[in-house]
Amino acid sequence: RRPLGVGVRWPPRLPAAGEMLASRTGRLGTSHCYARRFVSAASERKVLERLLAAAKQRQAAAAAPPTPPPPTPEPGARRTPFLIQTYDAIGPLSLQHLTSARFDYQLFDPASRSRVSGWWWSEAYEPQAIMLRGHSLREDEVPLSVRAVATCGEDPSAIDVEALTRRGIPVFSTPGANANAVKELTLCALLLAARGVVEGIAHTQSLAAEHGDHASLAARIEVDKARFSGGEIAGKTLAVVGLGRVGGLVAEAAVRLGMDVVGYDPTISVDEAWRLPHSLRRVDSLQKAAAVADFLTVHDQADGADAPGRVSTSTLASLKSHCHVLNFARGGAAGSSAVDGAALRVRYDAGQLSG
Repeated sequence: RRPLGVGVRWPPRLPAAGEMLASRTGRLGTSHCYARRFVSAASERKVLERLLAAAKQRQAAAAAPPTPPPPTPEPGARRTPFLIQTYDAIGPLSLQHLTSARFDYQLFDPASRSRVSGWWWSEAYEPQAIMLRGHSLREDEVPLSVRAVATCGEDPSAIDVEALTRRGIPVFSTPGANANAVKELTLCALLLAARGVVEGIAHTQSLAAEHGDHASLAARIEVDKARFSGGEIAGKTLAVVGLGRVGGLVAEAAVRLGMDVVGYDPTISVDEAWRLPHSLRRVDSLQKAAAVADFLTVHDQADGADAPGRVSTSTLASLKSHCHVLNFARGGAAGSSAVDGAALRVRYDAGQLSG
């Protein structure tokens, strides 16, 4: 194989039209053969031109002096910042890792069109990353400069992951990052439900319009407060549906508060099972868990009405009349809920549930 430019006649000699016609006389399809030969020669010429141009570029690159390495920045010198675009009010605790990171960054929220660190709004902004929490991110909202997308939560369903994957943009989630926060909200709701705190507040507000002075209002509240005394949670049975990160933490906290805890999770992993308290009793059906529950808390995302972990009409029929139902599961596809809210409302309106 000869190197390009050695022994190659340039430009290549093309046969004259008369020569081609003469060589083809006496044969059937003379004009057709000539057209094919002419097109083939023109195509070969274009290919040779491209090859020659590429060879010249390689020779020029080899002859050019090497590019010097970038200078080492002085200690304390400011580096080019990364622009991180946010679509939700990301809390300061979530930004602590960025604050202590070894690179500079700027935060930008398109909703407010303001930059946290003083980088003013510009239509030509080029963020390198996107952080969000609950925003439904469309593909056309992701500029070409973005290298990664991160969601502050476990579920990236609000992001068009498939479209971003085609563009080579990875999508990161943070499983378990808010597990403790959800656990605390669950315990708060558990105590509020056990003591009838919300109902007592609503009753007091309704009495305020009837009693103009504080003395008469306080006297009436003293008479009615026994209606909202509730009961202790120690010794009561808590059924936990979904024993993942949040459900496991709730079960552990409930055991420490003196509750009897049963759990149901058809898809529990080995790692999640190892984290559960030893006193937790696992049942093999949702109906069995509901039948013994004084409190039922749901932490398993259920997609579709027939999902194994969904609290449906049949499950609600197994509940005790005084059972309290707590739902802190993530919403599923198309806004589906882990608890059939309409069926739950029917049972409350019919007096079948008072919890």
